[in-house]
Amino acid sequence: MAEQPHTLPPSVEKLVKQICIEQSLQCQLEPIAKRRLVAIGEQLAIDLLKQISNSKIRNLNALIMYMLKQPPYSLSPSIPPTPSRPSPSRRSPSPSPLLAFPPSSSSGVLTALGELEFRKSFLLLSYAGRRSIEDVVTADYVRSLKDLPMKTFENEIWEAVGKKFVDRPSDRQLYNEWDSGRTPIYQCYVSANGSLSFKGPILQHTRTHLQKSLGDDNVLLVKFADPQIAKKSKTSVQEAANHYGKFGKEGIHVGLRLYRFFGNPVTF
Repeated sequence: MAEQPHTLPPSVEKLVKQICIEQSLQCQLEPIAKRRLVAIGEQLAIDLLKQISNSKIRNLNALIMYMLKQPPYSLSPSIPPTPSRPSPSRRSPSPSPLLAFPPSSSSGVLTALGELEFRKSFLLLSYAGRRSIEDVVTADYVRSLKDLPMKTFENEIWEAVGKKFVDRPSDRQLYNEWDSGRTPIYQCYVSANGSLSFKGPILQHTRTHLQKSLGDDNVLLVKFADPQIAKKSKTSVQEAANHYGKFGKEGIHVGLRLYRFFGNPVTF
């Protein structure tokens, strides 16, 4: 029996077309992507599309299909589970990339951060060092930066934030041309005591298959401190392992985004 065609709700169809126009994509969703969007319901489909619209998208179908496998979209009773789904580590050989979706609630600062381009919000988090971003800036300050050109933005937050909280001046992301077409690399460092720091965006000339498929902003390289380093601190090896296990299960928040593991761990 032939499968019945699936028609997206007008509001969802409109949002898909808007994303395609804004990001210069071919606006042709595959039947399976349409079917899954219809299955989760109009509101969840809208939430998913709004969420990914803030990222640089290279393959809309691939990104939608990945997101549909993540909570809360994968929890919809309309979509039956796939018992033979391969484990994440088999899907990609890339070292510890993660893929993003936002948590259910956020502070005023995080909300303001989510209004910035992702590269700007990540750079601000990077310059905050290991400090909580809410302790470093206010929501009004973040919003005041929204329309600054990238080079001006970087200089402003380096003077206001980075100089105070970045350990090494060499970790400053200083580029004459931010829109050169190079690939932005986003990195996260997890210490043995569970504290996080970010580095990037670091502009490089190469792009991985995962970045090409899902978009640069949807891939985060996470590096864990060698648990043996814990011996040199007040953190025990077991405590470090527990921290790492927690991040492995729950993911890592980057502003309004939550990145889930999709590869093998890397230590530094």
